[in-house]
Amino acid sequence: MKKANKRLKAGQIFINDKDIVSRIIEKQAVIILLKGPKENEEFFTLNESGTRIWQLLTKKCKTDDISRIICSEYKISPDKARNEISKFVNVLAKKKIISIR
Repeated sequence: MKKANKRLKAGQIFINDKDIVSRIIEKQAVIILLKGPKENEEFFTLNESGTRIWQLLTKKCKTDDISRIICSEYKISPDKARNEISKFVNVLAKKKIISIR
């Protein structure tokens, strides 16, 4: 049975884990999680929309700001934006790349 994503609340902020390094390379975010020994490092790449959300997260944007920006830039409904952002940040939180506050 699939576990439901936590629905984000307006005004929540996201804190990048201190053990990550990220860069934007050719319009894709590359994230390296540096926990533990070198062989335990994890490497992630994000698609265009994930990269845009990542850029907003690293600027300490709140959920309502991120949703508004994504709606405008990708021409999607507020509900769809919130739902997709919720899924995305829940994955990042589960991987311990960010904390949700």
